[in-house]
Amino acid sequence: MRKGLLIPLWIFFGFIQNGFSQQEKLNPKIKNESKLHLQAKNAPHRITDVIGATYCYGIIDDSFMEQINKIGISKNKLKELVQCTVGDFDENGYLDFVIWGIDTTKKQRDNIQWADAVNYIVLFFEKSKIIRTKKIKTTPGSYLVHYSPRAKKGHNGEPVTNKDALWICGETNDYDDESKGKVYLFDSKSEEFKIIEFGKK
Repeated sequence: MRKGLLIPLWIFFGFIQNGFSQQEKLNPKIKNESKLHLQAKNAPHRITDVIGATYCYGIIDDSFMEQINKIGISKNKLKELVQCTVGDFDENGYLDFVIWGIDTTKKQRDNIQWADAVNYIVLFFEKSKIIRTKKIKTTPGSYLVHYSPRAKKGHNGEPVTNKDALWICGETNDYDDESKGKVYLFDSKSEEFKIIEFGKK
């Protein structure tokens, strides 16, 4: 995403959402029995906020912290607040968390936590336990956010899915280009994310 567009997009998203970082269209029946919590309504206003993402905070079992450390998140940072995306990606009825990596090359200023928009760790939960993890590495650009279930293809060829997924916007000449978006759909049989490009079957 072109840096010059961050401030206008920040203001624009704030107006259309009446707040920042609001997770979209989550099924209210999804349970969260983990020690991670959402902080959507009172999240700090930061210019890396995007629709379809949120903030979370809490603790996880120490045996999984090494993976989180590798994307720039410390145990203390996780307790405080980190950027994330949530959904029930494996359809087991429990909320899963996608923890965003931090760009450690950028100086932290004005309480802004810069996401690296490349590295993500997905924590799959069943009740209070993490049952699997997956690392997703995307190409630099936009952020990996919530993709709601949809019964029809979108006007950019957004694929049909009956469950929560993730998606990332494409780019053309350094500008966001939704026609080149990609959806990350979790396949429970292979236990991997299948990548579907917009406009493809």
